[in-house]
Amino acid sequence: MIEQVWRNLLISDEQGEPLVNEEERDDVISLMVKFKIDPQKFSGNLCVMLAGGMASMFNVTSAEQQLPSTKSIHNFVSIGNRPKAIPLWLIAGFPDFVMWFQEKTSVVFDPNCSEEKIMSLFSSLFELEIEDVEEKLFNGEGTHPLSLWLKAINKYANETSEPFETAVKEGSSNDPYVGSEFLKMLGEESNFTLIASMTTKYYLELKKSYKQCFPDETSLLSIAGMLDANAYVFASNQIKHTQIINIAKNTVNSKERLLDFIIQLEALIMSVDAPEIPYEDVQQSCESQTKSIKSAIKKTIDSYTRDEKVSNDVRLFMKMAQCSEIRKDAGVVSVSIVNRIKSFLGGKNEVKED
Repeated sequence: MIEQVWRNLLISDEQGEPLVNEEERDDVISLMVKFKIDPQKFSGNLCVMLAGGMASMFNVTSAEQQLPSTKSIHNFVSIGNRPKAIPLWLIAGFPDFVMWFQEKTSVVFDPNCSEEKIMSLFSSLFELEIEDVEEKLFNGEGTHPLSLWLKAINKYANETSEPFETAVKEGSSNDPYVGSEFLKMLGEESNFTLIASMTTKYYLELKKSYKQCFPDETSLLSIAGMLDANAYVFASNQIKHTQIINIAKNTVNSKERLLDFIIQLEALIMSVDAPEIPYEDVQQSCESQTKSIKSAIKKTIDSYTRDEKVSNDVRLFMKMAQCSEIRKDAGVVSVSIVNRIKSFLGGKNEVKED
């Protein structure tokens, strides 16, 4: 989810001006994640600069009081102190690097500094061959290309061997990257693929062990979705089970029904986690991950045999008397022991498409 937090932060300000161009956004997000930049410190730094004379993407008066800022950013409060060639997002995210960069390049304004020395300096800072500096130093917009900034930031990090002042404090209780590391341990790319994998596992386990209880695909999808969203449905009650049933019903005419159901389920879950983000934006973010979600579904279908937790969750839900009304609402039917024996011995009681 941390990638989505950055995506929302970097989209645009109130005036619709992008903080990061769309074609560069993924690279900038990867940079923020690599160095574990704190989204709150980034936002606080941005507020400090925007309050210094630019239109704000936040409600500055309230945001400044709530969001932390870092020491170096106060050197860039005045627009006149901000280097024109350095984008706003870079100053907000890496103000200590920007100060280092300014110090390194200050010799450019020394009348005694030779052109050869200047070219050599930028060659070193951006890891360019001397003969390439003139051609590659600036892009068509008259600024340094993102690829060069990425190299310079990495150079700074290697030279100083210190965390950036905007980085999340190691071991802090509100570290937003802990979840990302947990996902990596599970072998998942993101929350999008995690939800897709788990929902598909529940779907497959239900179909394998209780197919005779599901008269159609809608009932099967509904229960699979509830089981994956169990913390929201059964613990916090932030999601009503009928909302998931409605999602299943809404996908009746879908050509790739499981895929479309999971995308809509993810949008529902993530909108609960991020209520400050408009639902349409959350839904669009989920849809933008269709390729990864589809890949996670296929991978799970191809490899799933049994998951002890999934199997136990399914068994408990299908047997618990407390869940009988929910099962009934989803269209789950009770099957007699005789029919279960017939099904086990080779009956053809399959889940039907709606």
